Amino acid sequence: MSIVQVSDLVRIFFKHPLSYIPIVDENPGGDSYLIGFLSRQKVFHYSSDKERLENRFERIPDIFLSKEILPEHIWEFFEKSPIPVYNLFAQYLTTWDKHEINYYLKNFLFTVKSYNTKPIENQDELQNLTEKYHLLEMIFSSFPFPMLALDVEGNSIFYNELFLKDILDKGPFKKTLALAESYFKELIKDIIAHYILQNRPTDLMEWNGKEIKRKMIITNITEEKEIIGYLMIFLPYQESFSLEEYIYQELKKGLDYDSIIDNIETNIIKSFLDKNKQNITHTAEELRIKRTTLQNKIKRLNIHIIEEMVDHKKPSQNEEKQDRPKKSVSKKQKSSKNKIK
Repeated sequence: MSIVQVSDLVRIFFKHPLSYIPIVDENPGGDSYLIGFLSRQKVFHYSSDKERLENRFERIPDIFLSKEILPEHIWEFFEKSPIPVYNLFAQYLTTWDKHEINYYLKNFLFTVKSYNTKPIENQDELQNLTEKYHLLEMIFSSFPFPMLALDVEGNSIFYNELFLKDILDKGPFKKTLALAESYFKELIKDIIAHYILQNRPTDLMEWNGKEIKRKMIITNITEEKEIIGYLMIFLPYQESFSLEEYIYQELKKGLDYDSIIDNIETNIIKSFLDKNKQNITHTAEELRIKRTTLQNKIKRLNIHIIEEMVDHKKPSQNEEKQDRPKKSVSKKQKSSKNKIK
């Protein structure tokens, strides 16, 4: 007996960028007849919970089939013909050309659902839209990195198979899309706030996601100059990230700016001291500061030094002269010096 798994239905739409896939049944005589359309929207909505992808059925359930189809989607069939045809067990059967599409649709009892939205009457405009849609679907589905698109409310618009495999399965989301949507919705808000505080444009943003171990590229999805969502591309993680990112993350933890800078300076000095085996003179030379300046910083930042390894070299005469405060000279002293001259 054939078993239909929900993940198989998802793969059908990754393979064929159509809104609907014709589903046919065969009678005992071997003739095929159209029984409905596998709906991309229904399949993706059902599988938005990752755990449902493993659900199995004896055949394609009716919840994924539609007998209502819009004129735009009929036009899409003709534009993208030949189109694939599957049976009730999600098995590929054949393709239909324009004549076969026309024949089966005529014999199928379907209704055209009416919407309040303005229909597209210009066939050239509709053709251009369908071609662009097809091209975008191909690009997104074959993109070599995980991708996720959210609307401004945080609902997923699109995601590719790599997102399911590399992010949803391995991230802190328990294989549940709803958790991922909530997480990235709040993260995008924080990133936008960070960019605004830095007076940086928010049309293209970068972020290193420690929790998901990925570098994120985030761009706006716009329609008529209005932001309607955000597209995220997940690149390999970069351990090192910008100083401003680090400061921003520390500020979020409740630390003040001065404390953060002191921590950064402490870590730098400790690193160079370890590198130079606690030798203050060599460390100062590498940091390009005076030895006495480094000693003052070590004291102020309360940096612990291994006494056995500390060099006890006295500052040179030049250093002493540079660090020694200049004595003020009174007017009387100046006049007396002039008289001697």
